[in-house]
Amino acid sequence: MQKRVLIMQCTKRRAAFSLVEVVLSLAVTILCVLTISQLFGCFKLLQAEPEKNMSQDSEIFYGYVQLDRFLQKGEWCRVETDRSDSYRILFTIKDKGKHGQKKTYTLSRYHQMLRLTNQFGQGHMPLIMNVSNAKFKCSRTSMLVSVKERNDKWTDLYFKVTPPPDDDEERKEKDKKEEKEKNDVKKNKSQRLVKQRDGTSNVSGPR
Repeated sequence: MQKRVLIMQCTKRRAAFSLVEVVLSLAVTILCVLTISQLFGCFKLLQAEPEKNMSQDSEIFYGYVQLDRFLQKGEWCRVETDRSDSYRILFTIKDKGKHGQKKTYTLSRYHQMLRLTNQFGQGHMPLIMNVSNAKFKCSRTSMLVSVKERNDKWTDLYFKVTPPPDDDEERKEKDKKEEKEKNDVKKNKSQRLVKQRDGTSNVSGPR
């Protein structure tokens, strides 16, 4: 009788020990699955970040190429430096041909995009999206657009343009006109001084 009891007790202990092993195995398995899933999620996140940056870079490059082609499509492009500032750039493009049409456009930031419109702000040609800020500089032969992306990264876009061939002549005429005006002012001033001296010398002293 005692022998049977001992056998039954040993069987119960072995069964209980096996149950604990199963529970521990399940716990370890679940822990491994959770760890692997977290690692896989981190890997996907790290993999998606370069793809996101690559997508933004591709969008900026595409916008740059699109605008550069637009600036080079005409016979010449005149940058309106006197009407441009740090918030926008105005430029006039003359279509190719002897009687090509001249159109003036505005390059500026509107909300979260860099866009192109006519000089009155009408029309709409998006160039670059997700732009949080933009700064503009220009000269007679170039444009510089600095765009700030949402990740606080600044990118400079530089454009070279072909000015009108008559710009030099116009500038020379303008310089001549300004020089003539300066000379006229000096001449008038000298004449007034001479008249003042002559008037003083003609005044007789007290007798």
